Amino acid sequence: MMTTKTDDVAESLRAFAGHVTKLEREWDERKAAENDYDADQPMRELYSTIRLSMMDYEEREDVAAELRCVQLLKRGEEPSEGLRKARVSEDGGSAVVHESVQAVLDEYNALLARLAVRHTRPTTKWWLLLRLVLFIVHLLVWFLPILVFAVLRPTHIWLRRLGLHNNHLPLDVVSMWYNRSLCQLLRITVRVEGQQHIELERSVVLMFTHASNLDPFLTGCGPIAPKWVAKQVLFFVPIFGWLMWLVGNIGINRAKKAQAIKSIEKAAGKVNRWGRSIALSPEGTRSKTGRLLPFKNGPFHLTVATKLPVQPVLIIGAHELWPPGQSFASSGEVTIRYLPCVHAEKDESYDALRQRVQRVILRGLCARRDPKATQYFALWERAMPTAFICAFYSVVWKLVLTYCY
Repeated sequence: MMTTKTDDVAESLRAFAGHVTKLEREWDERKAAENDYDADQPMRELYSTIRLSMMDYEEREDVAAELRCVQLLKRGEEPSEGLRKARVSEDGGSAVVHESVQAVLDEYNALLARLAVRHTRPTTKWWLLLRLVLFIVHLLVWFLPILVFAVLRPTHIWLRRLGLHNNHLPLDVVSMWYNRSLCQLLRITVRVEGQQHIELERSVVLMFTHASNLDPFLTGCGPIAPKWVAKQVLFFVPIFGWLMWLVGNIGINRAKKAQAIKSIEKAAGKVNRWGRSIALSPEGTRSKTGRLLPFKNGPFHLTVATKLPVQPVLIIGAHELWPPGQSFASSGEVTIRYLPCVHAEKDESYDALRQRVQRVILRGLCARRDPKATQYFALWERAMPTAFICAFYSVVWKLVLTYCY
């Protein structure tokens, strides 16, 4: 039986290697495509298929016992006798993955590495520098309005009592307008799929795929106004980091596990007290290849602590606009795909929930583009941020003239 399983895995890997080689050859012949989304679709589908196959292999009884046993031994914990006997390795006390298992995992990872996102978009440094200057100017223009409405956050308590719900509070709307106006300024077209899966009536844990610095701005364009869980170092960035703190986002020191757990508990308390939605990346960091990274356990501790459903959000195309190593984002089109909410089952472990959500997201990445997908917001909604800024600064100017002259 063991030999049959091993032969099946080897045969699958050979088939995957053939598909990867074929796609690489087709890409080299094409060089570039009119539409990055459609050009990358075959590679995205194959990547997801290989990742799902790799997850199936890791969840196989003997392989799962091998990996779990090694993990416990590395942490200085003793695995159970049953776990030791179920290992692939005959040496139940070894803290090293058996060479046959490691060889298969290495081959899977080598195939996945060959399917990194290809970049065909031409960019010039001076043009990207100009866009960066526009981003800074935009941030400075919006700093005062966001600051004013952030200071007025305590009034949200009374506004909720008057019947105004989360996602429609003043600071929520201003934050949404900031993100939308930024996308318009940078000439980034945002199209949305799966709007029927968005649940505005209840709080959710938004888990978005993270392959670009644009991701928080793109997700923030939507109707859900979450509080973001981000690495703590971002809060020390002048102006931008201060605004992140003022609007109530939560920083996590990932270098210290105890502080990270405390931050997760703080986020859970905020959700349970005010009914807010939380947004974070299950990958824990930005993907440098543009493909989905393995998921961390921390976000799922938060999900279980808050007892909220997970709202998976796929951001497709943002990595091509702002890949690692590029000074700033270029213009283009991004697709945001909302998937159905995933609810934690009773007594479901963090690891089981993590694997289930990861499978849902990988299958979602395989889906073809919805031809009915529309822009994230209508024409009149795109005019609202500009109208708001003009009205805000006209009031400020009148106040200055009244009290200063």
